[in-house]
Amino acid sequence: MNKTVLGVVIVIATATLIGFYIYSQSTRYYIQSAMGGPAYKIDRKTGQTWAIYGEREHLVERTDSSIERKSPKEKAIELAKKSSALGGYGVEATIQQWMEQKKGDLRIIGWKAQKINDQIYLVSYTFNEDSGPRGYFFEVNLVGGIVRNVLGDPELEQKYGIE
Repeated sequence: MNKTVLGVVIVIATATLIGFYIYSQSTRYYIQSAMGGPAYKIDRKTGQTWAIYGEREHLVERTDSSIERKSPKEKAIELAKKSSALGGYGVEATIQQWMEQKKGDLRIIGWKAQKINDQIYLVSYTFNEDSGPRGYFFEVNLVGGIVRNVLGDPELEQKYGIE
């Protein structure tokens, strides 16, 4: 009787392993949600990741050693673009969506970073429209990876002279 029990256990264990292998091969992508942010679609085989904003998907660049080769200004701009300082969808996506809905003459100046000290950069995305120059401004702390929206924060607006 012990041989029968052992045989049944081996068959069940083998069937479980084969079933798990088939399941893992048939579910290539999985969705990972983020608190207060976008959902992410992740490819189990390649590791590629897409951020999902409503019905749109954007390929997320890998944060490998290539970010280490960037200048501090480029790193500050990249952190600002990818942050959720304007809401849950990401700064770059939020600005692009706002710009797509904008009417009238619009001249985009783009992203710039100004060094405040070794850790802090003032990053801006600016443009000219019919009513004059406008923009979005962010305080980026490179060491902490912290991005704060300057507009709407009286202390930061005063610190950087932005109204």
